[in-house]
Formats: sequence, C-alpha cells, structure tokens
Amino acid sequence: MQLMLLGFVLLYLFEIEDKFIVIAVLLFMCAFASYTASSREKLHKYTFLNAFISLTLSLAIVLGSLVLLNIIKFEAKDIITLGGIIVGNALNSYVLALNRLKSEVKKDKDLIESKVALGDTIKNAYSNEIKVSIKASLIPIINNLQTVGVVLIPGITTGMILAGANPIDAVSFQLVIMFMILAISLISSIFDILLSYKYLA
Repeated sequence: MQLMLLGFVLLYLFEIEDKFIVIAVLLFMCAFASYTASSREKLHKYTFLNAFISLTLSLAIVLGSLVLLNIIKFEAKDIITLGGIIVGNALNSYVLALNRLKSEVKKDKDLIESKVALGDTIKNAYSNEIKVSIKASLIPIINNLQTVGVVLIPGITTGMILAGANPIDAVSFQLVIMFMILAISLISSIFDILLSYKYLA
C-alpha cells in the first residue's frame, strides 16, 4: 500500500520547486523513520527525539555535502530520491547500533560498573562497547562493498546501462551512492551511540 501510494505521490513531489517544501518532505521522512526506530528500540523517553536528531543531522551532513560538491542539484527529484535512500540506510544503522549497544552493555555490565567504581568516566567506561556497536552497524554495507560487481549487482548501475547510459557514468554514480550509504551509516551510528549510551548507565 505504501509503495502504491508513493508511486502517485512522487509524480507530484518531483514537480515541487519550493525548497522549503522539499525540506519539509525530508523532515517528514526523518520523523517517520524516527518513529519506526523508537518503536523497535524503546530505550528511554527521549528515544524518538534522539533518533530524529541523529537521522536529521546525518541527512543534512551527507546530502548537504553532495549539493555543495555539485554532485547533485537541489532539485526535488534528486533531493527526495537520495534523501529516501539516506534516511532508510541511516535508520537501519541506527537500529543495529542501538541494539548491539544494549546487548554489549548487558554482557559487560560488571566490567563497566567496576571501571566507574574505580573513578573512570561513564564515557570511558563504555568506550569498548561503543566501538563494537559502531563496527557492528557497518557490517551490512561493508559486506556489500566487498561483493559489489561480483555477487551484488547494483540496481542503479543496471538501470542506467539499460537506459542507455555510458557504463563509466553508471558505475561512477553507483560508487557515489554506495560511499554515501557508508558515510550515512557511520555518521548516524556515531550520533546514535553518543546520544544514547548515557541512558544505559
């Protein structure tokens, strides 16, 4: 139902010229993704807010960089399409990082409490769990990068080549997308962990 509705809505969205409306659409995406994330991992009463901040900042950094570097133009069809890819992958990384952090803290609870009892700061006590959680959230995209072109056949490259694009242009754009996904996964995980670990203390 969501995909069918999207097909009709995109026809309208891609014609939008008002930049503020485009930004409002992106914020709605972040809000919906944040609601999804908070419903999966209800860590504390600020889970939705933390998710929204993490996803929105990640989106702004990555999408803003692409616009500033003139890789894409600030047009609805580019911004909304890539924004959807960014927010979707940021959501996955957010949930993976938070889920792994909870399990690592539960496993190492005694060690963490011992560090704090000996005078260590909360952040330093959680340092190992934070690193493990961020690394775990990057596993899916790193696996994709290692197998792309051999096992994984990228949809964007295939679609562009079928549409008649130059293979070099198609591959170049696909690389931009994949490194964009890697960047968003890393950034959203870092924001997620830094905003959430203190609630596990």
